[in-house]
Amino acid sequence: MLIELANWLRRLFRTTGDARCGTVPVCQTDPAECNTTSACETDTAALERWSNELRSKKSDSCQVEAARRLGSIGDPAAVEVLQNALMCHDKDVVCEACATALGEIGDPTSVELLYEKIRGQGPPSYQCEGEVMIDTSGECYFRALGKIGSNRAIELLCSLLKYTRPQVRQAAIAGLSCAAERSADATAALVEALDDEEVNVQCRAAMAIGGNCLGFSAQHRSLPGPLPSFLADALCKAIKHPNVNVRYDALYNFCDARFARSIPFEHRDRTKVARALCDALDPEQDYELNSAIVSALAAVRDPLMNKTLLGILKNQSYGAVVHLAAAWALVWSGDREAAGAIRSAQGRANEWLSGQLGEALEELSKHKNA
Repeated sequence: MLIELANWLRRLFRTTGDARCGTVPVCQTDPAECNTTSACETDTAALERWSNELRSKKSDSCQVEAARRLGSIGDPAAVEVLQNALMCHDKDVVCEACATALGEIGDPTSVELLYEKIRGQGPPSYQCEGEVMIDTSGECYFRALGKIGSNRAIELLCSLLKYTRPQVRQAAIAGLSCAAERSADATAALVEALDDEEVNVQCRAAMAIGGNCLGFSAQHRSLPGPLPSFLADALCKAIKHPNVNVRYDALYNFCDARFARSIPFEHRDRTKVARALCDALDPEQDYELNSAIVSALAAVRDPLMNKTLLGILKNQSYGAVVHLAAAWALVWSGDREAAGAIRSAQGRANEWLSGQLGEALEELSKHKNA
């Protein structure tokens, strides 16, 4: 168990890979049947090519690929063909690809159509008092509304948060999370969902807040510059949540796979979040939560962080896994006291932890020599 946790921590602190994203069916049709775009093809030519492909009836996979390409091009001229396919196609997989593409284009005229598709999700037997029952795949319609992010789209997503079925509320959170970085109203709705009567909904809201503090994976932020203060306030609220699972979900998503990047908060917000994280540390609570807090502290990169991490290494009550997380956090922080603190902890550690701390020291040495 400890070895698995150590490997997880190393991956957490080293990973800078691609962001998670949804997948669409890959076109399995003969390349001669399903057109491909040449490197020198203009956007106008590509737009016409993939619009014709979407209108064709060759195969579902080709039409899905065409919708995906049109979304990537991002030209509003593709909206009409995507909307027509969304309204008329009888295959869910094609409709979902069209909805995703409309979200990528960000066309506000598609909001009502997407909402109608949400209202129509699921057989009538699953509907109750006009409400909807969706499966996971249906979340693409909610996400498309969030990516469009107009006032009307946010209003509709907030109204879906009031539905009695928790599955609908969770899907609404998925949509709001796509708009939270740009919309204070969307973020406020996510904060309100932290007090939902269903723990699963609370956890989903916490994950959305944490994910947006990464600007949805840091490399794919929709806005330049620092993150808005309302996101920092939302994260602090999630960190202080009374349910340990909600706190962990917010923090896990907050530092997941992007540890080496400094989260772009303003200085005042950085200090606010760091203080909330430090207050959340408790040697008596679950070591996984403490490890997540340490990882988040490292991502915030506030001056308060190093003092706290050094203190954790000196406190035996935190245990081996949290000590290891603090050591790796200090490695990436570049603190000049890091080597001495890690060596000191290594001298007090058991054989397993001593070896793991030795690896952290080797990594620190590489950084200094780079």
